[in-house]
Amino acid sequence: MCGLVTIAPQRLMRLTINKNERNKLLKELAMADVLAAHGYRVHLVEEDSRTGSYDALINGIPADFKRTKSHNNIQKYASIAVKKQHAKILVYQFDRDTPAIHLEITYLIQRGYSILYFFTDRKQELFIHLKIKQPRRRG
Repeated sequence: MCGLVTIAPQRLMRLTINKNERNKLLKELAMADVLAAHGYRVHLVEEDSRTGSYDALINGIPADFKRTKSHNNIQKYASIAVKKQHAKILVYQFDRDTPAIHLEITYLIQRGYSILYFFTDRKQELFIHLKIKQPRRRG
């Protein structure tokens, strides 16, 4: 299974802005590579720093990337990504695998969030929980 990673040309220009922007893009590119290895098409989009925007399109769907070491702020990140950045999919990379992280992910899934996540030391395992809209019944 082989996906693809592309980057908006304007996004590449951010590599030269400062070290923080360069590190952020490299982190997101590494996460995108993991998704591509699982067969997804990932396009890192130009971000609008004034209004906030999602980080990428995954198979054409807006997504936001977050890498974290703990369960702290997982719900807050999700809320901001969906409400302010207009993401439809949340992508998490966790540096540790803890019961607290699994509880937070379960909470988000129960609330209907679409989530792709993996652990830094097990990138070959991608966990997928996508919310599927049911077709409306006519009648």
